[in-house]
Amino acid sequence: NRKSSIEKVSAFIELIENEKLPLYAVSDLIEGFKSDLNIVRIKDQADLLDYCYKVAGTIGLLMCPILKCDSEAAKSYAIKLGIALQLTNIARDVMEDARKNRVYLPISMTHDTHAESLIHSQQHQQVMQQIRDILQLAETYYNAGLQGLRYMHSRNQLAILLAARIYQKIGFNLEKRGYEYWRGRVKTTLIEKCVLVIQSLREWIRQEYRNEHTYL
Repeated sequence: NRKSSIEKVSAFIELIENEKLPLYAVSDLIEGFKSDLNIVRIKDQADLLDYCYKVAGTIGLLMCPILKCDSEAAKSYAIKLGIALQLTNIARDVMEDARKNRVYLPISMTHDTHAESLIHSQQHQQVMQQIRDILQLAETYYNAGLQGLRYMHSRNQLAILLAARIYQKIGFNLEKRGYEYWRGRVKTTLIEKCVLVIQSLREWIRQEYRNEHTYL
């Protein structure tokens, strides 16, 4: 395991050097991961968005040079899309995280710092509303983040669009379930993914996300 870990770190360092990844994004990503090692409590929405930036928005930043997306304007969109994905993660995994003593729902929303409160039935209605609010916030970030596809090479646009739509579907399925987060992790089925492939392809062909920054 130690040898495997060293090899992974070495490969990551090599990737940073070869692709000239922004070091500030790497530093922020590591800081985000470190925050997950302890008991997690999020104070308010600003704290929530800061966390989402560190563990997911930074991934968007690091993907930009790897995908040869060189426009400075693309970076803010990449961050927003990463935040949207992480907000969906948080909404999906409330019960699972609570059992690990991690509470990503902001204290300003829950008015409670105890993970156990998210598990007990008397708290379910309140938490369901908070999950709904977080998914609505995620939608705002999906809509904004996907506008950045116009800065990407067309061969990469469809893959990113499809990944976003599949993740977004998790939120829709959670909504369809009535935000009953205690019933187990929400997933997208194989059939749903196949439908999303077709829908995303049609969306990509129709909109094409082209401007002067897009290469065919």
